[in-house]
Amino acid sequence: MRNPITHLCHGLLLGILCLSHSILAADAGLRGQPFWFPLGEEVYHEGDVDEAEKEVLSFRAEPRWFLAASKLVSKKEYEACVRGVEEKKRGQRVKSEVSSSLLESHGGKFEIPDALPFPKRLEEIPKEDQGVTLKIGVANTRDPKILMLKLTLGASKRAVIREVEHRWNNVVPFLFSIFADGYAVKRELTSFGKEGALNYPITLVERGGQRTWELKVEAASIDALVANSEVRKIQLTACFSERQHVGYFDGDDNPILHMETLTLEHPQILTRSNTVSLVRSNGRWRVEDSVAKKLRGKGASK
Repeated sequence: MRNPITHLCHGLLLGILCLSHSILAADAGLRGQPFWFPLGEEVYHEGDVDEAEKEVLSFRAEPRWFLAASKLVSKKEYEACVRGVEEKKRGQRVKSEVSSSLLESHGGKFEIPDALPFPKRLEEIPKEDQGVTLKIGVANTRDPKILMLKLTLGASKRAVIREVEHRWNNVVPFLFSIFADGYAVKRELTSFGKEGALNYPITLVERGGQRTWELKVEAASIDALVANSEVRKIQLTACFSERQHVGYFDGDDNPILHMETLTLEHPQILTRSNTVSLVRSNGRWRVEDSVAKKLRGKGASK
């Protein structure tokens, strides 16, 4: 007769090994540093966002990342930051966001731009941050040229804010990574500019609530982003943070370090969604589960 305690331990160990194997397999299946792309464009007034969300939106081959909450530093650190910017600008007039907004003192501290680390792997972005979660689903529509994305942002522990700005507002507050046949889709960004102004936070989701977006997506924009007609499968992941997303590239001239600052009441949220898959079938991107069901149905009818 087997010892029930030993049998239980063996079962738990097997379960842990299986879970570890599935996690490693998932990591091994996606190769390369993910790049993050916007869906839709920007609107001048924050009040135009709701209407713009109803349009058919396209993925844009423009790597982006989220601005970071401002960092509060000592006067000495602030002066060093300004000197560094002045040196980079080679004596030119320092940008207004570095010369005027930084002059505001917060209880003896000074506000300077910061950078949110650009992740090297999907797993570096948590699936939950301060009780905030993001879920993504995708569905085919009657129009083969249109896909439907459904994104739900939940806030169980605290309210979630969204940054808005006079003259420049992201229509969709999320960014998306795409892996094509297991490899990260990447693009280069050589320059980026925008004309913004006064920025401030608004409440996006109340504490204990959730908000859902149903977005129509132009399927051809996926083809344009992937830029390879031989790709058979893509995997799509969304991520969210509370500040706006802007053009991103590495180096001292990273535009993220030269944008308007914003102080947040709480630590800045950064979270990612689950990953959904689409496969190319008869020249059309289809939800992988629906293709599998269709194939199973054909097999059963034979």
